[in-house]
Amino acid sequence: MLPCGEEVLISDTVGFIKRLPHHLINAFKSTLDETLYADLVLNVVDSSDPLCLSELECTESTLEELGAGGKDTIYVFNKSDRATEPLTFAHVRDMRCVSISAKTGEGIDRLISEIESVYNKGKKPVVFTIPISNQGDVSRLYGYCTVLDVEYGDGFVLVRAIADEKCRGMFSQYLHPSDRPQREDED
Repeated sequence: MLPCGEEVLISDTVGFIKRLPHHLINAFKSTLDETLYADLVLNVVDSSDPLCLSELECTESTLEELGAGGKDTIYVFNKSDRATEPLTFAHVRDMRCVSISAKTGEGIDRLISEIESVYNKGKKPVVFTIPISNQGDVSRLYGYCTVLDVEYGDGFVLVRAIADEKCRGMFSQYLHPSDRPQREDED
């Protein structure tokens, strides 16, 4: 559970290995399929390894090949307590980077803060007005957003929630016009 109170599911995949034997490549990639369904990728790199930057490039190209290259990513440079030279992160401009030590706990608070920041990206408070005949969509909302309050009226249900763009799009017919996502042809 994040400090903001939201529950998240974390899944760990195998690490990347350069020069993997050819007969293991497909099995290796199949274990990484979970990244296709991830909302956020934490790319953990051993910052004490002198080859960590080339391993980072290998990771990036593999994720790209799998179709997960555009995912929100936080680059986590672990073992900062053992790194002989601190990384400047110049090679990953415009990307989220956090230096941590899993051993000492250094940087963990910042990492959690970055995860929360990505998790909350694009979320805003909205009100859904759902006809009582579509009450099943009230239940569905719980799976896609943070429901704050439900109020039953005469023929409708008002749901106050914190919703991201995806959720607002899925349930846009129930949103007040000012909360509805803009379509490109409406500009």
